[in-house]
Amino acid sequence: MKKIVLLLFISTFCLAQQEKDSILKKDLNTIIDLINFQTEHDQFLRNYLIYKTFNTNIIDSVNNLNEEQYKLYVKNKKLDREFLSLFKKDYIVKNDSINTIKIIQIINKYGYPSKSWIFRFDLCQ
Repeated sequence: MKKIVLLLFISTFCLAQQEKDSILKKDLNTIIDLINFQTEHDQFLRNYLIYKTFNTNIIDSVNNLNEEQYKLYVKNKKLDREFLSLFKKDYIVKNDSINTIKIIQIINKYGYPSKSWIFRFDLCQ
């Protein structure tokens, strides 16, 4: 009896995963774009906490400073504590919550995202 239940479970799991893989193959480029967007947007917001700007030219130039100059820049651009608290609460935490919900939706619909998705569907060509 245990073997039958186990066999039934495994075959159901395999069929469910095949169905998820079929949907995933169709939607993979959209999912990858969404995950890339979430990552970039997250870093965009967090950069503001360090650089006090969204201007990528300034951020790039600061990143090219030597360590001492970099520390001085960051120290001089330090955000007001109250603003920092509001920014984290109103932007960082909300963005993290939205991203978490979207990732959970992806996992529920397609399975856990991994690099093997790309290789499984020959997208590295």
